[in-house]
Amino acid sequence: MYNKYLDIFIEVADTGSFSKAAEKLYVSSTAIMKQMNLMEQF
Repeated sequence: MYNKYLDIFIEVADTGSFSKAAEKLYVSSTAIMKQMNLMEQF
């Protein structure tokens, strides 16, 4: 089972930064923050 939220969480944890994770995942840092906020609701 693939979970994009988990991929984002792991990338943020590995890089230590929303902006660095966003660069590696080719999305904006705002998108990363929104996904992390959604994940917190689970």
